[in-house]
Amino acid sequence: MALVPSNTFVISDVTPEFLQCGAMMQDRSCRCYKSLQFRKDPSTFALSKFPLHPPVYMSSINPDSLEHFNYTGMSDPFAFTQTPTPMRSHSPSPVDEDPIVVSVSTVFFPGAHASVSDVVLSSSDSVLFYVHSHVLLGASNNAFLPILSASLSHPKYRTEIIQVPETSAVLNIILHILYSSSCVQHAPSFDTLFTAITQLPQYAFSPKTLVAPPNPIHGHLLSFAPLHSIELYTLAAHFDLNSLAAATSSHLLSFPLATISDDMAERMGAVYLKRLLCLHVNRFDALKSILLRAPHPHPPTKECDFEGQKKLTRAWALASAYLAWEARPDTSTYIMHSSFNPLNNQLTCIHCKRALAERLKDVITQWSTVQRTI
Repeated sequence: MALVPSNTFVISDVTPEFLQCGAMMQDRSCRCYKSLQFRKDPSTFALSKFPLHPPVYMSSINPDSLEHFNYTGMSDPFAFTQTPTPMRSHSPSPVDEDPIVVSVSTVFFPGAHASVSDVVLSSSDSVLFYVHSHVLLGASNNAFLPILSASLSHPKYRTEIIQVPETSAVLNIILHILYSSSCVQHAPSFDTLFTAITQLPQYAFSPKTLVAPPNPIHGHLLSFAPLHSIELYTLAAHFDLNSLAAATSSHLLSFPLATISDDMAERMGAVYLKRLLCLHVNRFDALKSILLRAPHPHPPTKECDFEGQKKLTRAWALASAYLAWEARPDTSTYIMHSSFNPLNNQLTCIHCKRALAERLKDVITQWSTVQRTI
């Protein structure tokens, strides 16, 4: 007889109070378990609304685990069916053989959704995902067809586990995209998101259709724009995700375009590469055009005639030339102030000072209205 580890709980029965477990678990991985009173006495503890035979053992749960948890003793993944609860046993059941450990997604588990799951996917690291065929087929009529021998609607996939050659982390993101649900609680890395979206066409899903508002994945990807701007823009450009590419392009105003590699340019495509180049060039041209006009001269006075005002014009031209030479597509208003404010110290005429202030205000206003996205 195999001994039950001290950190393992035995599930030998089902209590009616636990029927709400499925709804509780959708919040965060294993979070619902934190509200339960765990007992090592198998006769008084139940952790499932499904009859499980042989008895199932569950290892201690790490509340910080975000992707899956382990069921022990479940030899048949399809044993999770919504059937009536069996009579409670008040005595521990002997364990005659070593238990079998099965990892199950903490979001896509049996009972996680209102309707009963009818498809089981298994990742390359053997984590099970219980999903719904109507959701997958709603995202694509050929859902997962490249790795199947028949359509997902075929009855055989109601009793067969579908092996998906992706890690559980990547498959988890793909399913969140198909279900239009947020995966923020899992805190996936950018590389994981990048891989998941890149792999969508491999399973007959269209990123252009799925990775767009209001799907939460769109906003999640944008949160990486400040740190992974060129990678995210390249990804969006490759799959023609216009809204994502446009929102990301504003973070590329300071990016040196000369560092774009040939492979990156090829993946980006001619259209989006040109749009990014035009964004930089157009902002350069707009800045030069804005700086070209000097402060408007004021009527001559005894203290400052037209000859005296030429001093301001020459100083403006010199500062403008320096700013235009050092200009960048992301030139800030602070740099503009730093370039032109020193001119004020060289002026003695209050009318020239007022003209300089008004012109600088106009320059900053015009520059702030120049388009910042493709």
